[in-house]
Amino acid sequence: MTRNYVGFVLFFLAQFCVGYHNYPNKNNQLKTLKDNLNQNIEIYESINECNVSELNTCGDLCPLCLGTKVLLCNYCRGTGFLTIGDVIIGTGNKCTVCMGNGETECGRCKGAGYIAKWRK
Repeated sequence: MTRNYVGFVLFFLAQFCVGYHNYPNKNNQLKTLKDNLNQNIEIYESINECNVSELNTCGDLCPLCLGTKVLLCNYCRGTGFLTIGDVIIGTGNKCTVCMGNGETECGRCKGAGYIAKWRK
């Protein structure tokens, strides 16, 4: 259903659900029905933006990690070992932040690679 059908649905509701009679609160009922219908259409349209059979189709690429989900570890600068400045402190001492991987989860997208449109 799209917004093209809103007028038809409101006409239908006005004629058959609310009735032909001039109830004192008929306009309020129609406004409530219209608001509910518009809200349902917005939800339906937002669902259609996403492909629920595939992952990550509902957002945009994270601008920080560019969809990779990880960033270079700030503490070891990607070496995987403890460093002070540019000096590696022994090759047997793994970086305690990235556990020796040299990468950490992106903090902006929380490792998803995408940021939902509603979070912007």
